[in-house]
Amino acid sequence: MPPQHQRVISRQPHWRKLRECLLKSALRKPLLKEKRKNDLFVDCIGFAPVGSFMLSHFVSMKDGTMVRTPKKGDEDMLLRLSDDEKYLICGTHTIPLLRVDEMRKGQKTTSFHKRKQSDAINRSFSVLYDCDGKMQALDVITRTESDFEMWTSGIFHCVSLLRCEATELDYYCEEWKKLGQETITCNTLQALLCRFNLYAPWEDVMELFKSTDENKDDLLDYNDLICLLDKLRARSEIAQLFAQFSSNGTGLEFQDLSLFFLAKQRETVTQADFTSLIHHYDNDNQTTLSRRGFENMLTSYKNEVFDPEKARVYDELNLPLPCYWIASSHNTYLIENQFSGDSSLEGYISCFKSGCKCVEIDIWDGDNNEPKVTHGRTLTSRIPFVDVVRVIRDYAFIKNRLPLIISLENHCSPPQQEKMAAYFKAYLGGMLATPIHVMEDSADVQYLHSPKELEGKILLKGTVIDNPAVSKKVTDSLSRITYLKSGGSTADLTSAKDTARPYEMISVSESDLPSLDPSLLLPYNERHLSRTYPKGSRIDSSNYDPDPAWSAGVQLVALNYQTPGKYMWVNRGKFRDNGCCGYVRKPYYMFPSSMRSPYPVTQNQLLLEVTVLSARHLPQPSKIAVDATVSLQICGAPGDTKEFTTHAIKSNGFNPGWNEKAAFRMAHHEEAVLLVQVCCKASTLAHYALPVSCIRPGYRIVPLLDTHEREVPLSTLFCRFDFSWV
Repeated sequence: MPPQHQRVISRQPHWRKLRECLLKSALRKPLLKEKRKNDLFVDCIGFAPVGSFMLSHFVSMKDGTMVRTPKKGDEDMLLRLSDDEKYLICGTHTIPLLRVDEMRKGQKTTSFHKRKQSDAINRSFSVLYDCDGKMQALDVITRTESDFEMWTSGIFHCVSLLRCEATELDYYCEEWKKLGQETITCNTLQALLCRFNLYAPWEDVMELFKSTDENKDDLLDYNDLICLLDKLRARSEIAQLFAQFSSNGTGLEFQDLSLFFLAKQRETVTQADFTSLIHHYDNDNQTTLSRRGFENMLTSYKNEVFDPEKARVYDELNLPLPCYWIASSHNTYLIENQFSGDSSLEGYISCFKSGCKCVEIDIWDGDNNEPKVTHGRTLTSRIPFVDVVRVIRDYAFIKNRLPLIISLENHCSPPQQEKMAAYFKAYLGGMLATPIHVMEDSADVQYLHSPKELEGKILLKGTVIDNPAVSKKVTDSLSRITYLKSGGSTADLTSAKDTARPYEMISVSESDLPSLDPSLLLPYNERHLSRTYPKGSRIDSSNYDPDPAWSAGVQLVALNYQTPGKYMWVNRGKFRDNGCCGYVRKPYYMFPSSMRSPYPVTQNQLLLEVTVLSARHLPQPSKIAVDATVSLQICGAPGDTKEFTTHAIKSNGFNPGWNEKAAFRMAHHEEAVLLVQVCCKASTLAHYALPVSCIRPGYRIVPLLDTHEREVPLSTLFCRFDFSWV
């Protein structure tokens, strides 16, 4: 059975009403941050409707109840909710609820797998949370089923509530509360601004202070502070736009806004759209959009640079598998380095949740005739093969129903291969795709099936016996359920592209890829799959540049998903396309000739111009002044890769402004990914990556992510994007 997951109802009527009240507040309106639809917690877990959770449960959760954990055995521990409802405390563990990524009912973590307690399954749950970029689990066994229901519903409730309320105003309010006073002096204001990542000279702070101190008593209260911060947050570039398009100088009428959208955003708006925008971002009683409403609209996440049409699965996915780039993981079971790191089921679960559609299993002979999963001849830990198969059964299609490829590194003896085949059949059963090589009409099959035809199917990749005269490296029972045959030769790709069967494929190390002629590899990849993987010397689980492989038509470019960094960010960016489903259609020129468009294709180059305007609330490492620069890099086909970096804005991570333009010409823009990095000296503070084909033209917000792909609260770039053909 699939794991039990509840879905967040992100906009219950009660909270919609609350949010509308906040929006009507003139004070809070410019500071409100919308809740994003693609919130990871919302997508992966959820919670029951607000009305179903009793206020009395909060009292009980703060008082705490006694629980057990599988690691501590029969030892009781107190599980409680912190008084401010922001932390979960169990023994020595203190978990920030905003770091909670997933809630699992039952015993579905590595710790529970090792110490299963069958009589307590209905009282067991796990809280998975991010700890410095690594996923950790708090496994809990409650005393009663009513405690179980209270905690699982309550944690969902608290996390969702916190995320709904994560606004700039909340952030400012928290910092104000830490002061413990009702008014502040100019000295305190300067210290507070430093905490907001703005290190301003004393003279500038004094000028701000005096301009806000209407009572002339040399003191500011909380409302004064909010007014002051509102002045600092105002974007001069938006004020100039407003002045340019406002026909009366005080507001934007329907014709004004229509002209702005058409001229700058390359979009159209209707009268109904206009009324809705006023309702959402401004005062309902107005007939025009004010400057503040205009700024709220442009800095909203609804104005994000990523095209919302590309945030859903828009491709019909009806072409053969080789026509797609497929999100692929290397040594998926490892969550650390390749020599002594831990092997964990969480590696698979994390990949499946991210949309990865090709994972790897290294299988070796284990004790008691039970195959094990580990990185052979190293000090990495081991996990039972059967547990990996169970996780695949439960999580393979948690993101979508598109096919999953399992790359088998089979080092097992025949008896344990028989055990592998038995487990695959027992737990995956009808999910296993019927291999082409066992079909009666296999000789007539010219292409692999499409992702659409293979929905809900798992494709095993490994050794196949298709010539009985050849000595067996795999048992017949395992061969007959293996869909993709690996081990093809790269010696003669010219003939292989015509003679190899559709289900045959090659695997190439990153170190061997440069020796292959792209003019031969591209035609091979028109009808066949190929896979690249990191070289063996990457013991630290670092990654290689995926672009040369993608540009050569390689579909399965396997990376170490556990290791963040530039190349993993580019990979994530590429597969944001098509609804993060794990399948992105390759450009037409990588298709078989029979599938290419009959129409002539322009030889013009695409010109992308990016103007970096400003930013808000950049992350502040180690509480020191930030000298922020913005780096823009096009990652893609040879000849298209270029980079641009702005000048540094000294000691200001609160509201830096650059107003610098970069221009990128691309011959193969379909392959290109734009990587945006906000840096301080040699360190990357935040980043965002997306395919060039997914960029919306006009004035747009760029959300910023931290090293581990988590959204940095309140932190954004404001840029202008323009396209033309040259």
